[in-house]
Amino acid sequence: MTMATGLSDERIYEVFARKNRVDRFEHVGTVTAPNPDLARVYAWQTYDEAKWFEMAVAPRDSFYAVNLTQRPFTLGGPPPVGEGSAADSDSPPGYGTPA
Repeated sequence: MTMATGLSDERIYEVFARKNRVDRFEHVGTVTAPNPDLARVYAWQTYDEAKWFEMAVAPRDSFYAVNLTQRPFTLGGPPPVGEGSAADSDSPPGYGTPA
């Protein structure tokens, strides 16, 4: 999938990083670039406020949603009775759809 930026080869890349080898990767933001090599450079330059041990980028269109019939992937109200997941009620504020 390309982004409407006027450049047909622009893609959005999700940026993940961790400060120490034992830490989990955390999502730190996004960059837009025409190829993975430039995405790596843009990410490193854009999110250089911390001393990252490791940083990774992945094209946004490479991620696939799961549980598409359940929140937060549906737009209308709560799921039908018996079809919600435990994660729907246990999610921290700000995660998924607004309360």
